Amino acid sequence: MSCGTATVRRRTRPGRRKARRAYRDSLVPGVSPQGAFNAAYESALDAATAVIREAGYRVQAPTRHHWVAFYALQGLDDPVMARLGAALDATRTARHRNVYEPEDDDEAATRRSDQLHGVLAEFLPEVYQRLVSRRPSLRSGLEEPGESP
Repeated sequence: MSCGTATVRRRTRPGRRKARRAYRDSLVPGVSPQGAFNAAYESALDAATAVIREAGYRVQAPTRHHWVAFYALQGLDDPVMARLGAALDATRTARHRNVYEPEDDDEAATRRSDQLHGVLAEFLPEVYQRLVSRRPSLRSGLEEPGESP
């Protein structure tokens, strides 16, 4: 599937920007470990969606769209995205616990958040590199991952 440059910019930039904003939110000092995890997870989902959209696909599912997004990364014929997509897919259970199960255990929530931030430390730069290498016109509208968190 081929998309025009303007269409790709319109579909991809907002997802990448949302991912960056959510990542920054996850690093705000004083936020609960649960809140940090939730924001980091949204960052991962938004970045995954940007990659999928750049590839010419769109995740549309009435339910389980998180599963579909992370699973789709694994099918893009890119070994790095496949590995990171699998790692992100493994975080869905942690997100469910974080959102739907009452938990007072900040230590477990901190471990989950730290683990997800570890995956994002590799995933977000890979997303940026993939987007700008495949679509150089996106470079001007995207912040590099290393720029101020």
